Amino acid sequence: MKKIKFIALLVIVFVGFSFLHSSSEELEVDKSALKNNILKINLPKVLPNNFAIKTPSDEWFILQDVSQGIQLFPQEKFKSLKVLELNMKDLKGITWRDSQEVKDTIFKESGNYIIYFADELETEMDNTFNLQQTIYYNNN
Repeated sequence: MKKIKFIALLVIVFVGFSFLHSSSEELEVDKSALKNNILKINLPKVLPNNFAIKTPSDEWFILQDVSQGIQLFPQEKFKSLKVLELNMKDLKGITWRDSQEVKDTIFKESGNYIIYFADELETEMDNTFNLQQTIYYNNN
């Protein structure tokens, strides 16, 4: 009887954790705002520390990485954001070209962009807590 109660308790804890964990891990991009060149993201309760965007030409732009001294927002404000709203026409990030740090406009070409939040930007996606969403940007 004790074994059944223990197993039942484990199932309840696992299901409860799974429900809470999955509901707090979703990025919700407002598709209607994209039509107006606004990147509006409803952020989850648990947000990784860093933020980057990958362009259709496989170039990564960093917007938030305290370890590299790149901050779109002070880290405390970044961690407490509920909604992130950015003008895509003016949005700049840091990338590296020919081993040089370059600040440049991110959304220049039409195509799929990966919106990527991770605890560690310098490692493989499978090896760090991360959240991502792919959006389509039309530069016309």
